[in-house]
Amino acid sequence: MTPQIGPRAATKLLEKFGSVENVFHARRTELESLRLKPESIESILKREFHEKAEEESLKVRELGGDVLILDDGSYPYLLREIADPPITLYVKGDWQACFDAPCVAVVGSRKCSTYGENASEMLSRDLAANGVCIVSGLARGIDTAAHRGAIAAKGKTIAVLGTGIDAVYPKENAKLADQILDAGGAIVSQFL
Repeated sequence: MTPQIGPRAATKLLEKFGSVENVFHARRTELESLRLKPESIESILKREFHEKAEEESLKVRELGGDVLILDDGSYPYLLREIADPPITLYVKGDWQACFDAPCVAVVGSRKCSTYGENASEMLSRDLAANGVCIVSGLARGIDTAAHRGAIAAKGKTIAVLGTGIDAVYPKENAKLADQILDAGGAIVSQFL
């Protein structure tokens, strides 16, 4: 929520101060040494979004979710290794068990052939039956088939949304999202 603070600046702040809490206790000169924009420094020093962040956290808990922050020990360690990891993840379901399992991403075309859809479902079913968590985007086509395959095998699957955790898109996959959660899977988004 801090102006002009994206993944790179957040990573720089966390590397320097060790935690989000320490960032908000930093002195002006320490923040200036990182060459942050003046409006970012002022926002951090004033803690102007602290109350709004608390409200957001409460809203997520009311939705049955959790908030993971980049410096959180629960944040997926491999995701932390990418160039620009999301600062915040909003999660629902048995996300910890899903994150701890070996994972394979199965993604593809929304307008796929019947063969592609069947192959995605079969591959995902076989992987999930062997303890691999299937990660996909809950989109039409290949992604939907991948999640269905994992559920059919009574395995784990993670739906990574491009929307908030409370706004399933496409709407026709709302039931599938519920099935994912009911099967011990997880829903993850970088958006509230």
